[in-house]
Amino acid sequence: MNDFIKTKDGYKKWNNKDWVYYIETTCDNCGKIIIITRGRKKGYKTNKRKHRFCPNNKHCMFEFYQKEKDIKAFDIMTKNKTPNFSYLLGLICTDGHIAWPGCTKSVKVYMCIIELNKKDKLLLINIQKEFGGNLTECKKSNSWRWSIHNKIFIEYLRDIVGLTNNKSHTLDIEKWFNTLDEDNKKHFIRGVIDGDGCIHKTNQDYWTVSICTYSRKFQELLKSYFSNYNYKTGKHDIHFNGGFTIKPLQEIMINTHLHLKRKYLKFQQLLQEHSQETC
Repeated sequence: MNDFIKTKDGYKKWNNKDWVYYIETTCDNCGKIIIITRGRKKGYKTNKRKHRFCPNNKHCMFEFYQKEKDIKAFDIMTKNKTPNFSYLLGLICTDGHIAWPGCTKSVKVYMCIIELNKKDKLLLINIQKEFGGNLTECKKSNSWRWSIHNKIFIEYLRDIVGLTNNKSHTLDIEKWFNTLDEDNKKHFIRGVIDGDGCIHKTNQDYWTVSICTYSRKFQELLKSYFSNYNYKTGKHDIHFNGGFTIKPLQEIMINTHLHLKRKYLKFQQLLQEHSQETC
């Protein structure tokens, strides 16, 4: 307030060109007393904005409109530890990105996004139906993006799960993962497979399933989870080959909850061909 000069109707401040006039009011979201611009000259009209929020803090605006128009996004944490929530976090850990004010110089909002190729738009539609948020077409990259601006959710991903805004090489979520029950671990792993997994049949009619990660700690987590199965590891992946592809994924690749349809169908093809070979 050192730069503000008290006036009859509020405050004013010189901006090297003209006087800028301000009024004192309260944020419509958090109730905090704030100072907002009102006009530059005498006879100025009242700020015509319907709602007023904390300046330089878009979180209040996003939260207010979530309560008004997108209650699913506002209440996303009420679904914590449900199968679809666990799946969503698996997908975020692989194909997602989070950011918050201060994580980089340019970021001013709390944000979580998942961007997928347009052929996988249906999955993002189903995520939006379950958790709210926004869908945006990204024409330049031929993709669709789901985004959510929920401070509590992003802080949960950052402080409890252990995500960073540059997680490719630093993904370290073992402590959080071990708090999940066995059922939700399976749903989380399905999200991981749908994000960075591959179910592939080679030119030699040989099936392989792999999960790619550049994080050594996350690779160790996957090795621990699949420790009872026959797997192999590369520098940046863990993979199953031939007949060893089925048992680890039978209870994971299901379609009764959120799932990526094309990978689910690919696994069904694998199961069908394997059953024909064993007959």
